[in-house]
Amino acid sequence: MKSAIIAGSTGYVGSALVRLLVEKGINVLALGRKPLARTSFSLLAENHNLTYVEIDNININDLSSHLIKLSWEPGENCIFYNFSWLGSHSLTDGGFEEQFSNVLHSVEMVKIAKELDCSKFISVGSQEETLMEKY
Repeated sequence: MKSAIIAGSTGYVGSALVRLLVEKGINVLALGRKPLARTSFSLLAENHNLTYVEIDNININDLSSHLIKLSWEPGENCIFYNFSWLGSHSLTDGGFEEQFSNVLHSVEMVKIAKELDCSKFISVGSQEETLMEKY
């Protein structure tokens, strides 16, 4: 892998992956809802391997326009990681409706990953727990 896109990059798991990949010299496009100054990796902002885009799941379809402005290209063997999910008041407290919305946003991210020619799409989130808890 030469590059990675990480949705949910400001969360616990996403931010740890951002730091790890940047340290390994991987070109990372970090996506998150928070302004960069409010992230745990704001100190990495000057690293040439890290590009941050403040974007919400609701606006994920605008990612292509951000990439054009930034001249960011996924490059060879890009992996798209999705750690982005929301509940009603916290990450995992949402009911079926909120978690189903997360699934729909994930579907949009799969489409974007395909458009960008990413070699893999990896999604981890609370939606699987909520949707499958009764089964």
